Amino acid sequence: MSDFDADAYWASREWKKWVVDLESGPRRKPRRETRYICARTQERALACAKGETFMTRPRVVWVRLATPRDLGCVPGPAIKPLIQQIEERARAVQKAIA
Repeated sequence: MSDFDADAYWASREWKKWVVDLESGPRRKPRRETRYICARTQERALACAKGETFMTRPRVVWVRLATPRDLGCVPGPAIKPLIQQIEERARAVQKAIA
């Protein structure tokens, strides 16, 4: 999933999922929080994240578009055998065609 281009994926969509990392408190030992926001723009996502938090005077650490890993869309161990079966069938079909 490291080669996923979030900018290209979300470019054609009006509403985007944003990941906003906030922190508050002392710089040495800050309290951190991550918010997943659905908004049209980065500025609106930031405003929503600041409005939803209970932190006092939150600082923004990072605002970026969400990736599949952020949204929990990664293949787990139960999916790997299915992927292997599909790949084996695809190879068999390719051999039959050739």
